[in-house]
Amino acid sequence: MATLNFTKNGDKWVAEATVNKDYMLYLQKSQMACLKIFQRQEETDEWGQCDTRVYPFLNYSTVCYRLSHGAYPMHVRFECDAEVLEGRITEVDA
Repeated sequence: MATLNFTKNGDKWVAEATVNKDYMLYLQKSQMACLKIFQRQEETDEWGQCDTRVYPFLNYSTVCYRLSHGAYPMHVRFECDAEVLEGRITEVDA
């Protein structure tokens, strides 16, 4: 399990992590708010936004969901419109 440390960056709350396999994402936000997820592999500096429109519940104030990026290791970046009170990721077996 790894703690996600969100810091204020402009009008967003941001945290980054590197994952080596699928993981459970747990977030407790101060309120319902948009959550965006970005990813990049080690050989590039460009972040690509993950399509989270199919996961509208990621905007709820409490999020607990298993995510997969398909290729690893993967650097992930989480951006939230509201303060994140608690965040963690737990890598899981396939």
